[in-house]
Amino acid sequence: NYGDVYIRKGYDNDGTNLAEHWYDAGQNILGTPGDNNNVVWETNQYAEACDKYLWDVNNTVYTETGTYTYVLPNIYNIDSVITLNLTILIDKTVTSIDNLLMANETDAEYQWLDCNKNMEPIEGATQQSFEADTSGNYAVRITKNGCTVVSDCYDVVTGTKITKGNILAVYPNPTNGIINLKLDRTYKKTTVFVVNLQGKTVFNRTFKNISSISFNINEKPGLYLIEVITGNKKSVKKIIKL
Repeated sequence: NYGDVYIRKGYDNDGTNLAEHWYDAGQNILGTPGDNNNVVWETNQYAEACDKYLWDVNNTVYTETGTYTYVLPNIYNIDSVITLNLTILIDKTVTSIDNLLMANETDAEYQWLDCNKNMEPIEGATQQSFEADTSGNYAVRITKNGCTVVSDCYDVVTGTKITKGNILAVYPNPTNGIINLKLDRTYKKTTVFVVNLQGKTVFNRTFKNISSISFNINEKPGLYLIEVITGNKKSVKKIIKL
């Protein structure tokens, strides 16, 4: 964890005489830079956090991995540029489709919770996805990388229950892009949606009088949800794009 270790680089006003100094918890550990008012300071900070990080430089909370910059002028109008290199260790967002919830963080330990029952763990609900049988508010507790975080609560209203009745197979899985669906019978109308873990529909097409479907998704690698609607039946399958 590099949260308290950083580099300061100092330049004279004309851009010459670069000096670099390592700091630990605000203390210079490789030299003494001094407080020269004619020096422009460039500071790099490194930090890791489970799901959010409060940067005391600008009193801002960050929830996504990224590089953030803050410019701090002094009374001599010489700026100090401070850069935060932040790594968020767990994505606690959830994708919701009808009564199916899926944690966007992969390869972790999961426990789904009932928000209406004081965050009571739901027995047996320990997979990345959770299918709610009744309407309510649900969250997931995720453990990974030495961190444990809890997602926001997501409202689920059960109407037409997602079933697995109209899809017999999805292959290959993982896939390089080509997806084959085998249905349990021929349907007059079949609509297929592919949704990424940000909830964006990346594929939407309707097929008629067909019992098997092949299509291609030209998207970046990751986990996707395939939703198939035939009449009053719905099915959702997970597929990994390589």
